[in-house]
Parts: sequence; structure tokens; C-alpha cells
Amino acid sequence: MQRLMRRTLQRSLKQEELWNGNRENFRTSFFSQDSILLWMLRTYNQRRKKYPLLFQKPEHAHLLVIHLQSPQLTQQWLSGF
Repeated sequence: MQRLMRRTLQRSLKQEELWNGNRENFRTSFFSQDSILLWMLRTYNQRRKKYPLLFQKPEHAHLLVIHLQSPQLTQQWLSGF
């Protein structure tokens, strides 16, 4: 959540282009029903429960799932390539 908040604030204040000319604005990002922050708060727990169950299904048995729980662990894992 902290990273999402920081990225959203930065993109809103700097008016960084996301894609095809789209830009986040402060009002939409923080004070609207379309806010990505609000979406995160509403869906996080649901998705956190859903994905481990999906990966246990037989049709996904061929997938190697790597659960990286921090930016440091992600960097360590990427350094191994």
C-alpha cells in the first residue's frame, strides 16, 4: 500500500504520462470512486485469498509460483539470473 500511495502521489503531482497520453490527477487518484487506492483497499483481501487457491488447481500444476514478499527478496531473486 505504501508503494502504491507513493507512486500515485508522484504521478499525480508530476503529471507523468502512464500510457497513450493518460495521466493520473490528484482529485481522481485520491477523492473519487475510480481511485486506484480505493480499489486496492476494496479488493486486496479478496485477491490475497483467491490467488493461492487458483494456483493449487490441477490445471495450474505446471506453473512455478514464486512468492516474493519484499523488494529486497525480489532483488535477490533477480540477481540470480
